[in-house]
Amino acid sequence: MLEEVPNPQVVRFGTFEADLRLGELRKHGTRLKLTGQPFQILVILLEHPGDLVTREQLQRRLWPSETFVDFDRGLNAAINRVREALGDSAENPRFVETLPRRGYRFIAPLVDSRPARATLPAAESTISPAQTVVTPGALPVSARERRPVSRRFKVLLSGLSILAILALVAVAVLSKPNRRRNEWDLQAMKLSRVTQSGNAINAAISPDGHYVVYALREGEKQGLNVRQVATGSDVQILPPDEVLIYGLTFSPDANYIDFVRSEKNNPVNTFLYRIPTLGGSSHLVMQKGMDFSTSYSPDGAQFAFLRVNGGQQVDLLVADADGSNERVLATRPYLDFFSYGTAWSPDGKTIAFSTVESKESIRSVLWAVSLGDGSVREIYSSPNQIGRPCWLPDGSGLLASIGNIYQSLGGQLWFISFPKGQARRLTNDLMDYQPDSLGLTLDGTTLVDTAVTRVSDLWIAPAGDITKAKQVTRNDRAVGGFQWTSIGGFSWTSDGRILFASGDGNVSVLNSDRSVSTQLTPNDHAIGYPSACGDGRYIVYSTYREHKIGIWRMDADGSNPTRIADETGAMSPQCSPDGKWVIYVQVPSLTVMRVTITGEKPPETITRSPAAWELDVLAFSPEGKRIAYVAAPETPVVNPSSPSGSQPNQLKVIAFDGGTLLHQFDWPASAWRPRWAPRGDAIDYILTRNGVSNIWQQRLTGGPPRQVTHFDSGEIFDFEWSRNGRQQAFTRGSESSDVILMSNFR
Repeated sequence: MLEEVPNPQVVRFGTFEADLRLGELRKHGTRLKLTGQPFQILVILLEHPGDLVTREQLQRRLWPSETFVDFDRGLNAAINRVREALGDSAENPRFVETLPRRGYRFIAPLVDSRPARATLPAAESTISPAQTVVTPGALPVSARERRPVSRRFKVLLSGLSILAILALVAVAVLSKPNRRRNEWDLQAMKLSRVTQSGNAINAAISPDGHYVVYALREGEKQGLNVRQVATGSDVQILPPDEVLIYGLTFSPDANYIDFVRSEKNNPVNTFLYRIPTLGGSSHLVMQKGMDFSTSYSPDGAQFAFLRVNGGQQVDLLVADADGSNERVLATRPYLDFFSYGTAWSPDGKTIAFSTVESKESIRSVLWAVSLGDGSVREIYSSPNQIGRPCWLPDGSGLLASIGNIYQSLGGQLWFISFPKGQARRLTNDLMDYQPDSLGLTLDGTTLVDTAVTRVSDLWIAPAGDITKAKQVTRNDRAVGGFQWTSIGGFSWTSDGRILFASGDGNVSVLNSDRSVSTQLTPNDHAIGYPSACGDGRYIVYSTYREHKIGIWRMDADGSNPTRIADETGAMSPQCSPDGKWVIYVQVPSLTVMRVTITGEKPPETITRSPAAWELDVLAFSPEGKRIAYVAAPETPVVNPSSPSGSQPNQLKVIAFDGGTLLHQFDWPASAWRPRWAPRGDAIDYILTRNGVSNIWQQRLTGGPPRQVTHFDSGEIFDFEWSRNGRQQAFTRGSESSDVILMSNFR
């Protein structure tokens, strides 16, 4: 019988919390409508996370024998109500999994503020304060479903002599430690937060597991901190500056940390630096650019790295530890923003790395390059994004975060065997494991990564009076777009409604009175940056279908999806005010293109001056004759050791017909989202300073930009003026990222 387990505490999972004493389910503190039997079912599932709860057990608990109801119909309705409250689905469950004809299982991790009871590395137990995420299946074996012993095994036992049985037991006992070291034990896996600030954005762990280095974001500035895991103490080793920092790697002796740092004026120009682990002066390792994280050979004499070559291919190179004697080992196709670093095998014979190919179709590939003969071998490929790989100590395979292209590239941890390339998913939780931060200790017992949570809400304000802004959504999941992500965005329709894409890739439209939103693309492919056409007939968007990220249109009611630009990679579409044209960025060339709304003619190039990146950089002027976009600098960096030597990106205004340059301004490094002012005489944009975002304006007649809004807290992710210029919509929220340690997984 399924016994009730009393628990007066609040149970937390993801963005939800269930108060078992008050009988309430809350999301970000807001009470949700879930009561009665649906809430009781959720409580029962939470009492036994990861375990099968049968339909019969639920019937005995909630539908006594003297109750005359249609049990099957009642249970199905209650489960559906639970899923509705959690935003879950039976097809792709994140919380409640259905085991057909048997029952249900709660599969998300529970967050418990109590100290972890399981044995963890000594370093982890001293981290304070730390939350421990308990993965499904943490109950005693007696509470779980047991697998029946097979008939074949019974026959085998019956035929063994006493001596043979004793020998078998002896072999099993002697081999047990070895199996435990080499088999995955996901039910016992523990996750512990190293940081609590919400601003740790990249991380690496030292080979001995004694130190964790992470990039700390302070507004638009980033610096480096090192935490001694055994004591939980932090030390700042690199003061924050207006740069990007990523690609963190410890040297094999843990005395130094390599990191990739951008120049102040331009986040695209990045170079490799090295700094002592416990602090000191950093120095430039090599004069040529560096694009992703490095990995050292087992003896520490060399390191491997990737460098983008010509924008459409990436080179795998090897250099001596001091940065000299670099040489190319292999070259592969490259899709912008989708490679994360290298992994040198424990035996020193192979270097692994991932890229995204986009020649005929988009696919992420994990490659293995032989140091002996330079041969390149494909280990594994997927339409999903493969992050920075990490070798297991025995060389049997690699770990990587793989982002689901249909779920906003949300990352989960996978194991990929070597050399067979068989992939196995290791985690299935609400964490968003980042593709660029996965690291593993030398003995393979502890993993480090960063996990991100994003929350954004939609606000609307009358023109000229931001103080009267009204919040339209509350604690939604990534309404609008986030910087450096390809999912999200919103657009005003011609009749005053707001079209928006949420973090799960679905598109909805908000009524003009803001009372009701209607989902246009239920459980469809992930959609990025929808744009409503000015004539009200169509919506254009980018989406992944048929192994391509292309430009599509649909009717205003969400029907009749049609591809209009047959590109392998294309992003940031914008529909013209008259509804006849669509502009977009071709990937990976970053060429600004246009195509008719019917798609009957091939796409045309507007200008040869490439965009700075592919994510939401184009904007049609109100009359539809001009385009504003952020372009890469014409002159490459001259002296990488001097921040002043970097050239900033450019805000350009060009003619829609012919691409003639009309205006050009320096683009601030922390600026985002160029948008036309309603009268078409200025460009508005988001600028973040000291961690606070505001809207600024650059007039086309010249002069310094002026600040339009005066918020004193929070971040703005996206904004846009209504078609008549009388209202402004914007999304504000937060992005939280912390370092996590994982152990007890093998």
